[in-house]
Amino acid sequence: SRSERGTMNRTFFLLSIALAFATTTGSAQDRGASADEQRVLDTEDEYVAAELGRDEATLRRIVDDRFVFNSSNGTTTGKEAFIQSIMSWSMVDQAIR
Repeated sequence: SRSERGTMNRTFFLLSIALAFATTTGSAQDRGASADEQRVLDTEDEYVAAELGRDEATLRRIVDDRFVFNSSNGTTTGKEAFIQSIMSWSMVDQAIR
């Protein structure tokens, strides 16, 4: 379903951000977030807000030009198609809590 695809897209996207910025071991909660870890968390919040608000400019800024989403059926989606799929979603009453 579209909702499941969106959740999977977001999961893979956020995982790629976390891997790109992760520089230390252990959880941020155990020792307080480092500056890099806090940037990942802030970017995650910004991404979710942009997705929910259909903020195309912010999505384009956050998603790297080299981004490729690999679906479970073996197809790949680049940045442009990924953002366009987000812009086409029909979500109602979604909010960040």
